[in-house]
Amino acid sequence: MKRIAIVHWEFLDEGLPAALHVNGRTETDFRRWAAFVADRPEITLLAYEFATGTGRAGRRGQHAAWLVDLARQVGRPLAIVVRGGADVLPALAGAFARTTVLETNVFMKTVMRRRAVPGGDGARPAWLPAPTEPGAPLDGLLAENLAAVEDWLGGGARRAA
Repeated sequence: MKRIAIVHWEFLDEGLPAALHVNGRTETDFRRWAAFVADRPEITLLAYEFATGTGRAGRRGQHAAWLVDLARQVGRPLAIVVRGGADVLPALAGAFARTTVLETNVFMKTVMRRRAVPGGDGARPAWLPAPTEPGAPLDGLLAENLAAVEDWLGGGARRAA
C-alpha cells in the first residue's frame, strides 16, 4: 500500500494525471484505502482491475462491494477506471461519479475477424465469424465492434443510475 501511495503521489507531484490503484484483498485493506483516500482531497481517480486475481466470478462481487463501500466512506465524488468485470459495472457506476472501462477484447476479436452481435436482454454480445479478404482493412469492423460493446456496457451503467 505504501509503495502504491508513494508512486501515485510522485506522479501527481510531477503534474501527471494518475489514478490510485487501490489494490486490496481483504475488507481491512479496503477500510485502510478508504481512510487514506478520504484524508487526501487530491485523490479524485481510482483504478482497479478485475481480470486477474479478482477475475474469479466468486471474488468479483465482493471486490465490487468493497469498492462501492470505499466510495461511500470517502464521502466525495470519485471517478474509477476499471479493467474487466463487466458484470459489476452497474454497481460501480452507481457509486462513482464517473466509471471508465478499459476494454481490450474488442481489438483482439476484430483482429481474429469476429463481429459483435448484440445479445438479448442485456446479455454479452456474441462474437460471430466475419471473414475478410486477405489484407483488407479492419477499421469498419473495429468501429462496429466497439459500438456494439459500448452499447452493451453503457446499457448496464444506465440501468444502475
